[in-house]
Amino acid sequence: MAKPLQQATKADYQLLGLKSGVTAEELRATYKSLVKKWHPDRFAENTPEKFQAEEKLKTINAAYSRLRSDAVARSSQTSDDSTAVRNRRPPQPDIPRQRQHQDRGMPPPKPAAAGSRESVGRFLGNFVRSEAFRNSWVRVSIALLPVMLLAMLLNDIPRLPFGDDRHSPPATLNSVTPQPVIPPSEPGTLAPTPTLPRQASLPPESKPVERPAIAPAREGPRRPIGGQVGEKPHFTLGSLKHEVVRVQGKPHRVNGQTWVYGLSEVSFKEGRVWSYNNFDGSLNVELAPSAPAPADQRPLAFSIGAHKDEVLYVQGTPTRIDASKWYYGLSEVTLKDNKVVAYNNFFNALKVLVQPRGGVGPASHPKHFTIGSTQDEVLAVQGTPTSIQANLWSYELSDVWFHEGKVRAVNDFSNILKFQPID
Repeated sequence: MAKPLQQATKADYQLLGLKSGVTAEELRATYKSLVKKWHPDRFAENTPEKFQAEEKLKTINAAYSRLRSDAVARSSQTSDDSTAVRNRRPPQPDIPRQRQHQDRGMPPPKPAAAGSRESVGRFLGNFVRSEAFRNSWVRVSIALLPVMLLAMLLNDIPRLPFGDDRHSPPATLNSVTPQPVIPPSEPGTLAPTPTLPRQASLPPESKPVERPAIAPAREGPRRPIGGQVGEKPHFTLGSLKHEVVRVQGKPHRVNGQTWVYGLSEVSFKEGRVWSYNNFDGSLNVELAPSAPAPADQRPLAFSIGAHKDEVLYVQGTPTRIDASKWYYGLSEVTLKDNKVVAYNNFFNALKVLVQPRGGVGPASHPKHFTIGSTQDEVLAVQGTPTSIQANLWSYELSDVWFHEGKVRAVNDFSNILKFQPID
């Protein structure tokens, strides 16, 4: 399942050039100025500068979301304290409410139900006008609440036959209750309602009639579902629709070639599973390597250029697959020709390790890198990057851009790079 949004850190304030405790208005103004500065539309297409601006804007958006949540929380706390002071009432004498209103010449108080409706209305009005309601995360949560309630209700509704499963055999093959034979009725008359005899009324020598189940008709040979004997049934990439129904049940909703199960989705292409998103962990989906790895050679981490089987050995089944991208939580791995070409481990869900290929020995181990340093020299100094996207390497919020395998530009927003500029 998706991880909750992380709290704001000191690096988030440094990235936006702010100090802790800023107001929501100051935060919003600073964010707008940074978006104008790093918007990708300001750069030419298919250039390193445009790609760098896109990655920088992602980090700015993430930091702003966390900082805004903190600012909204502080604002809500301050608003609650001031409201409590304003609403503080002096102590009233111990006189029944009806008598108090009569002594003051006021009409009797309204019934509790009417007062409750007014209180609810005031609460909703104040909440809509509050800073917390303007938070995008709050609005999204409120919008998703009816969807989640509807999904919970759909899970309790008996499922109707769907697709090939209308012809599927019963769950128990060796103990099938015989169906009653309904005699033909005359035209214009209603058929009699069948009545099943109770087990106790059968003669002692009579036994339930057992009959073999008739398998549904399909084109081509039947493919097995699941893995080894005793494993939990599951589907995988390339599974047919009826196999997904057998493992997962009928979908709650169908949108074209996409089946929806709660908050998760399965997409088909030419009748087979092409991608999926196991957002709420309700899908019984598994991806297995093409061959098991030897016990003494099982990798503990993967790197750039690793085969997809190595990623499965290390990480297991992805949370989501979208074309060439595999997702593990909020981290992602990009594949091309079944090999890793890029990754983003900003949320530390990946076991990835990138090491120098050679040429940097212990005797010549550098203490810093500079403009013109090779990728191996940067790895020897900084270690495995947080993210590698083409020629852009990121270490948390700091970036190193390469051209023809050598450092061309550096942005040390996190102040963690051992970089020494050329004098």
